[in-house]
Amino acid sequence: MSSDHEVKSRDRDAEIRSLQFVEINQNTSCRREQLEDAKIPFWKKRRYHVIVMIFFGLFNLINLRMNLSVTIVAMTQKVNETLSDGTTIEKQDFDWDSKTQGLILSSFFYGYIATQLLGGFLSAKFGGHLVFGIGLGVTSVLALLIPMAAKTHLAYTGNYLGIIGAMLLSGIVTVALGWEYVFYIFGALGCFCYICWIIIVKADPNTDPFITDAEKNYILSSLGDRTKDKNIKHPWKDILTSTAVWAVAIGNFTSMWGTLTLQTQLPTFLSDTLDYNLDVTGIIAAAPYMVIICLLFVSGFLADWFHVKGYLRTGQVRRYFNCFAFIMQMIFLLLITFTTSPVVIISSLCFAVGFGAFSWSGYAINALDLAPSHASVIKGVASTVGTLAGIISPIAAGNIVMDKSREQWRIVFYIAAGVYLAGAVFCWIFVRGNIQSWAKIDLDRLAAKKAESENERNTRNL
Repeated sequence: MSSDHEVKSRDRDAEIRSLQFVEINQNTSCRREQLEDAKIPFWKKRRYHVIVMIFFGLFNLINLRMNLSVTIVAMTQKVNETLSDGTTIEKQDFDWDSKTQGLILSSFFYGYIATQLLGGFLSAKFGGHLVFGIGLGVTSVLALLIPMAAKTHLAYTGNYLGIIGAMLLSGIVTVALGWEYVFYIFGALGCFCYICWIIIVKADPNTDPFITDAEKNYILSSLGDRTKDKNIKHPWKDILTSTAVWAVAIGNFTSMWGTLTLQTQLPTFLSDTLDYNLDVTGIIAAAPYMVIICLLFVSGFLADWFHVKGYLRTGQVRRYFNCFAFIMQMIFLLLITFTTSPVVIISSLCFAVGFGAFSWSGYAINALDLAPSHASVIKGVASTVGTLAGIISPIAAGNIVMDKSREQWRIVFYIAAGVYLAGAVFCWIFVRGNIQSWAKIDLDRLAAKKAESENERNTRNL
């Protein structure tokens, strides 16, 4: 019995030494490849090219999503037109009541809910570069067809910088050229970005013909063994019955309800209650998203600082940042309902949107904490649930704001504040930050694959 124990102990010690040796070799290899990569001018590094393309891709996609919320004000606005005989008539491109406007503003998210899970599966199978590019291309082409579809009475079919661009540019372009040109311009830009994406971005460093060997080795050594089993079996029952997963989904829904209520309704709200012109409305509607960009850096720094310093565990970071964001957003939305001061209203709108940055350190990355191997599926489920908010909230607002009165808009904000409160309570109770029992990884198998991968890399370098 004692002999068996000694043998097992020696085997375990040998395995630990083997893993330590592999880790030392990995660190040495990474440092060597990092030095080689440092010699390459930054403008020649392919990973920076990919980052730039992702930035412009998201910028265009968010613009294509957001411009309707601005142009719908002009599309339904009544204007006086003088005929050749001197008669003045009141003209309106589309006689849509608030209910119809709500349905149209929610229509963009019908496609969202149908493609969230599908996009995750296709990305795992064919690569995210291809799925992202096709999504950008199809959306851009459809945007070009929107004015034509509107004229023939057919139904209408990131990130934050895209929202700012959409709010600012859509109002200016609409006033200067007409609402149709908003879709033409952003649709054309999206198509151009799609062509650049297909040419520049490749599936991985190994298939990139333009990358240098030094940068390729550096990227591969930094990533380590990220080979994915495309036939991985997801424990659907455990995923769908896990309260921790549902906390991610409810967090997503809560954030999206408030965010999309403001994104889709903010220009209309400013026009209805403060009687601002469309170009001014676009500028003011963009201001909250400048605030959230600034607070994203603050929230990310604070989340990392609390975690690295050991003041908060992972689960606590996710819980506290979620709930802090939702409660602060609720407070500022309620403040809008108790004042008639334009300055207070606009300031409150800025902070109601801005504090949403803190939830990005909560629900937005929580799936990786719970089940790294199934994170894409969990994100797909959460995004599908969140997309329901994009469908429901514009329809609800359209059915409430029938007379464009301040009192009716207050009800819209009361509902959004209630959703924030309910989401904060749910997340406070059910958010977790540890790997769930049904998602435990076979550490022995992972260590073996890691050692095998490193041995192969060392063999290639000899």
